[in-house]
Amino acid sequence: MKERNILDILGNAEEDTMEFLTEKCPEITDAELDALIDATEKKYKTKKKAKDGTEKDNNINMTENEVSGVEHSRRPAWLAPLLTAASIVLTAGVVLGSVMLLNRHGHNGGGIEQPAVTATTTSVTAAVSTIATSAGTATGTAAMSTATTQTVTAAETTAETTVYTTVPFVAPAAEKLYVDNELGSIALELFKKDDEVRYYPMGGGIECDIHDGIKFAADPELDIWCIDYSVEGDSYPAVHDIAYYCHVTDSKFSSLEEIKNYARRTMSENRYEQFFGGKMAKDIDNLEYMDTIDKEHTKFWIEYRGKLYELAYVGGWGKLPSVFSDFYPVIIADKTDTSYTAYIPLWYIQVEDINNCICVELKLILDPEFNDWRVDNVEQFDGKHYEELYNMLKG
Repeated sequence: MKERNILDILGNAEEDTMEFLTEKCPEITDAELDALIDATEKKYKTKKKAKDGTEKDNNINMTENEVSGVEHSRRPAWLAPLLTAASIVLTAGVVLGSVMLLNRHGHNGGGIEQPAVTATTTSVTAAVSTIATSAGTATGTAAMSTATTQTVTAAETTAETTVYTTVPFVAPAAEKLYVDNELGSIALELFKKDDEVRYYPMGGGIECDIHDGIKFAADPELDIWCIDYSVEGDSYPAVHDIAYYCHVTDSKFSSLEEIKNYARRTMSENRYEQFFGGKMAKDIDNLEYMDTIDKEHTKFWIEYRGKLYELAYVGGWGKLPSVFSDFYPVIIADKTDTSYTAYIPLWYIQVEDINNCICVELKLILDPEFNDWRVDNVEQFDGKHYEELYNMLKG
């Protein structure tokens, strides 16, 4: 079976290769792409300003034929690495943005069934997880692409209800808005947890030993690409129609049931099914190394001979770091005995003005199985909607 080293893929990016890469890259929203580009541009301008200031302080005067000054310019030791870091981040932002843009207007990867995520954002990290990680224990192996592409109709585009979702924002009545510190804290903590957990079936956040793995021949109908960590060396090949599974070594999980219970402590049953449904398989202990594993059992997680494994799918995952402000409260609305809605202001990378935030609409329900609050739905809207609610709250 022909193997493709990931460095070769990047070095020979022709049309078929770009199609392969864009299929396997994570989706990113326009808002998150803008946030990434804005952040890298700010870093670049800051470092450039520091550089220009340093040169000015050293009294460097240049003419067409000569350079004069008291002494040769000597930049501070800290300036070079900061400028280098800024350029790397800026370059990464441009490259990632280009690939994500191609992906957004193209199509998703084949293979494992993708999460049916409806109107839920997906992120790209400021330090994106590598397609081929270093040896040893890795947090988050290479993963599936992360969301099902949404089709925006002309009417929805014209309405411009939000840049984050095709679901229109519906503001609650002003008299139903209030601040409740206890409910707000519950909502914020559950949102942070949900933001972590929903990346699990996309390959993010669960520790695995990439070299303690099992490899099967995958059903060709899956058109699956994996990273083969069984190959010795500094880099690992991407292999087609091979399912390579890494042993999950995360202390939180030793079985499929433990993953389910962990997720259900944050998500409602419906939301759990949305992200985790159909991602787990048992009853494959009769298979030997490189036997063919059928479509029914080629899931993201498998239990195999008493051990838990995660698929090393070619792709990527990640998210921009989310930050919150103590100044702007979580706004509560539509509270009943079994449900309520929370509106949370969120920023990427750093807190800025209220009009630059993202308005997170978090629906919570009292789960009868646990008799406790669970996240049932998350939407992200333009920050102007949180500002609208905040002003309504202030009267």
